Amino acid sequence: MRADRDDAEYVELASRYASAVALGSYGEGVLIAPRWILTSADVVRAMREPRGTLRLRIGGEDHAVEETFAGPGNGMDIGLVFLRDAVTNVEPTPLYREADEQGQALVLVGHGAAGRIGGEPVAHDGRKRGAINTVDRLDAATFGMRLKTAEDASDMQGAAGPGDEGAPAFIQVGGRLFVAGIAHGPQGAAMPKAGDWDIYTRVSAAASWIDEAMFRTATEEAAAATAKAKRR
Repeated sequence: MRADRDDAEYVELASRYASAVALGSYGEGVLIAPRWILTSADVVRAMREPRGTLRLRIGGEDHAVEETFAGPGNGMDIGLVFLRDAVTNVEPTPLYREADEQGQALVLVGHGAAGRIGGEPVAHDGRKRGAINTVDRLDAATFGMRLKTAEDASDMQGAAGPGDEGAPAFIQVGGRLFVAGIAHGPQGAAMPKAGDWDIYTRVSAAASWIDEAMFRTATEEAAAATAKAKRR
């Protein structure tokens, strides 16, 4: 957060983005469909370590994880979490598919450690906070938002911090909200400082892989249900 802004402002901003969800101690994600959470590949790999059924607290309810998917690589730190049952009390946010992120103002939302830009982490309270920054660098698979000095920064400038791996960056177009980026991980233990780059996988670049993974899973699930019905 900026040194001259109150923490409560960042908490209030984040309250408008219900689809940004904490994934336990693994990191962050965003609900993009009733049974699908978009996150980073690093978060997905960490979620595969525990034995037994993994459950996540989403929208005040526990949801079992059915399957996880790590992205194709190629510079894209992206992953998907497929839930056993649909989340019914949180509205999903669709993918941003346009390739015009350069210069756009985005809202970053996460539950990780909070602190002042260039300072030390001061809060590990799990509260959701939002911040604003602008896309300054665009690559094939990623975009970067540089942390500016106070005189050049947005009023609510911020960046992903410790624990914000997989956190979403939102864009608003025509009054509609979309997920434009997913924070790379790991974020490390230090608060970012002015001049640092906050790096995100471009959702627009990963959209075809996301679509394919979701379609394939739905097709396989439908085929399994049909086969099971025939055996009855």
